Amino acid sequence: MKKIILVIYIFFSIVPQTFSQTTGWWIFRRVQSTKPKPVTAVAAVRGDLSGVFYNPSILGTISEKEIFFLSEVVGIGNDTFGGVLYGQPVGKFVGLSAGVVYYDAGKTTLYWIENGKEQNKSVTIQRDILSLISGGKKIATNLFAGISLKIANSTIVEAKTSWAVASDIGFLYFPIQNLSLSAAIQNIGITTKFVEKEEPLPTSIWFGSCYGLDIGKTSFAVGVDFPYILSEQKFVPTIGVELGIKFFAINAGYRFNVKDANFQIGFTTKLKNFDFGYSFVPSTYLSQTHRINLGLRW
Repeated sequence: MKKIILVIYIFFSIVPQTFSQTTGWWIFRRVQSTKPKPVTAVAAVRGDLSGVFYNPSILGTISEKEIFFLSEVVGIGNDTFGGVLYGQPVGKFVGLSAGVVYYDAGKTTLYWIENGKEQNKSVTIQRDILSLISGGKKIATNLFAGISLKIANSTIVEAKTSWAVASDIGFLYFPIQNLSLSAAIQNIGITTKFVEKEEPLPTSIWFGSCYGLDIGKTSFAVGVDFPYILSEQKFVPTIGVELGIKFFAINAGYRFNVKDANFQIGFTTKLKNFDFGYSFVPSTYLSQTHRINLGLRW
């Protein structure tokens, strides 16, 4: 068991310091579609519900039932990440959503000495599950508000488990045509401890803006967002752009103030009620990431 405790200590003490991150519960910040976050979380995007994880107020703008699948393939690593999110309008200018996200860091073998004999066991390095329910509605002219409840579970080497409960409160405002402004307080909540250490939630104050324009069969959107992680006292702004022609669009995004995996490029395509997206995130220190999304509207 000393070996197991050592692995847990290394995971929470050394790995976060490598990337200057003092908050835990990465699962709360990990969800990302193939589109840059400033394009999805700042304004409702048809066929992409991922923005609900950051600003639930966008649910007040949906007009169709939607189911959204997201997944990641990480280079040469053996970890897996995926999720599903369902959204449904309720009357006019009201929407509800529910979803779950799953992360598995892959297998490793632990060795230790017990009663004078070497023992070993194959275990999952880390397994995280995040569930949420959300709602959003129009509360005034061009103003929407929303709230989410999130529950997460994290298990390290199948030996230690912790729980977290958090909530998001978000607002979406359209001051003029084609321009949206967003604000949210994210991941307010409590956690239990791993061994003797409690991992702080990535509680953030978040602002963003997006401008979208449609000219005939051509569309263009550019957005920025500014999350401020309270416990780290750190801004991680992102800029994102998307250009679409008919049923095909390309997009790109760039994150500032991070050491790795700060750029992504991808595309989306539509066929009737289906939406498919892919993006590539190159990396210097970590594995390259391939994101794949599938959306269905009816």
